[in-house]
Amino acid sequence: MEWYRTLTVDTADLPKGEPLYEKLFPLVKSRVEERCGAQVVREGGAFTLVLRLDRALTGEAYAIGRGEDRAVISGADFNALVFGLGRFLHGSQYGAEGVAPCAWSGVTAPRASVRAVYFAMHFFNWYQRCEPEEIERYVEDLMLWGINAVTVIFPKINLSGWDDPNTEKAFVLMKKIFTAAKKMNMKTGFQSSNQDFDPPNPAVAADKSKLLIKSGNLICPATEAGYTYLRGMILPVLRELAPIGVDYMSFWSYDEGGCSCEKCWPWGANGQYNYAKRMSAEIRKELPNIQVIYSTWLYERASNQAGEWDAFYRRVKEDEANGEGWIDLILVETRDHPSCKYVLEHGSPCERIRLVTFPDVAMMGQEPWGGLGGLVAPHQVRAEQTAYSAVTDGCFMYSEGKYEDMNKILCASVLWDADITDRETITDYCHYEFPGADASTFCRLIDLIERNHDRTNKFARLPADMDAAEEACRLAAEIDGQILPACRGSWRWRILYIRVFLDRIRFRNCAAAGWPYERYTSEYRFAFWGDFMEHDAEAE
Repeated sequence: MEWYRTLTVDTADLPKGEPLYEKLFPLVKSRVEERCGAQVVREGGAFTLVLRLDRALTGEAYAIGRGEDRAVISGADFNALVFGLGRFLHGSQYGAEGVAPCAWSGVTAPRASVRAVYFAMHFFNWYQRCEPEEIERYVEDLMLWGINAVTVIFPKINLSGWDDPNTEKAFVLMKKIFTAAKKMNMKTGFQSSNQDFDPPNPAVAADKSKLLIKSGNLICPATEAGYTYLRGMILPVLRELAPIGVDYMSFWSYDEGGCSCEKCWPWGANGQYNYAKRMSAEIRKELPNIQVIYSTWLYERASNQAGEWDAFYRRVKEDEANGEGWIDLILVETRDHPSCKYVLEHGSPCERIRLVTFPDVAMMGQEPWGGLGGLVAPHQVRAEQTAYSAVTDGCFMYSEGKYEDMNKILCASVLWDADITDRETITDYCHYEFPGADASTFCRLIDLIERNHDRTNKFARLPADMDAAEEACRLAAEIDGQILPACRGSWRWRILYIRVFLDRIRFRNCAAAGWPYERYTSEYRFAFWGDFMEHDAEAE
């Protein structure tokens, strides 16, 4: 491994004066120089990184060629070059000696075309509260790991109506995220259900009597008044976003969504299908190139109706046969439930429509999610994506903030190349984000975090492995002493570092109380773990 103090980024072969390609040099410069003492220059460096367009490469594929003191990254367009740059940057090492450039060479293309993150920007989480510069930086970071799209909601759950003072702020927020994504040539999407503001309009309220999940203020779209009201909730948002660019429109199913009135029920293949088909036709009059995503989240679970999948597939096939196909992607649930296996047995209802998953990288059985520091569960992430990889073409990850950053990266890695192991991705993450840290020690730390996460989450409710908890704290302290001073205070390290100590505290105090999981009820779920840390000086 050879270290270099200077790195030239050669962009001479790229289009001149185009804003997208002009972003590449500062992208490399910022990432390298903030991690080590090496300088990134336009010419005269000891190591040269050449960025070059190669139209012979297709889609998002990129190639990296290596020579002595030189690497060439090739791609057919800007996006492919960013993905190749990400591979180079993440595969390099950074230290006091400078940078040791990535040794990998070859050609690679993603196995899944949709690698998206859904920013659930509600409840005033980080996505709602961050500054524009922060979200731009984070979107860039995600794209360097292979993510190619972001989607959002209009947070009606937090708004009382169009005249709510926070409504205009919500528009500003959505535009901020869309602008950050479009600056990197990523795709963007808007997700909506038959949800109303809070308080709701009783004149168009949905019937929730047959829904097993009755949360949310819902609208019945079966009446003309209800449909018109819902139309007035969706089209204004799309019109605000249209000048920036909207690639996807998602019609959500349950949680929050649904109506069990006589005209809407059964919801999945009737009420939801009818209004989404009609609405998508109206949307395409204004945005003809938009792709429609149809959600089947919680089918047969939230409705308690066997046959919901069959009925939905019949309607899709009928429309396709009649030349009225309007759905481009179907979003499927992949949790451990019999109805989730439907797509494994049947695949897509037609060749034209692609299936995508909606992996939860944010909660994963931990409550309060995000409230205990970093969340990372590589084995869970891989298992879910691998199980459905034969019938799906990617995913929209459910994210509520930055605390599950590693889960996003691990998921994106599996979607790009399933042969890349979790250990390889975690090693690259360590070398890139925590320069100086021993990667094998870091991999061991992640294993220990996930072991106790799996044991103590709301599904398993088992006693923690206290030896693992203690070992995790020891390893975290060891790694903290290894990381270069310039990177030791990074938020990515701090959320993991704090996590293991909060784990030890809550496990220790819960064990002393006899592991009283009978108190871990749905009503008490967000307070349960807090009770074991509230008066603990170390936790404070």
